[in-house]
Amino acid sequence: MIFYESVVIIKKVKCIEEKIKLLRNQMHKLLHKNKSLTAKEVINISQKLDKTLNQYHKFKK
Repeated sequence: MIFYESVVIIKKVKCIEEKIKLLRNQMHKLLHKNKSLTAKEVINISQKLDKTLNQYHKFKK
């Protein structure tokens, strides 16, 4: 049972890592497009990225 739980956690971490990469790429594209850190779209992606990074750090503890 412990092995199964470990595999599930590893899969969740991998999924979160992929989401982090996706959000970072989206944010970089928006930054280049808008040239502003305060554009609403950039802020929204940044907040999603923050939440996802917090999730990632909880799993890594």
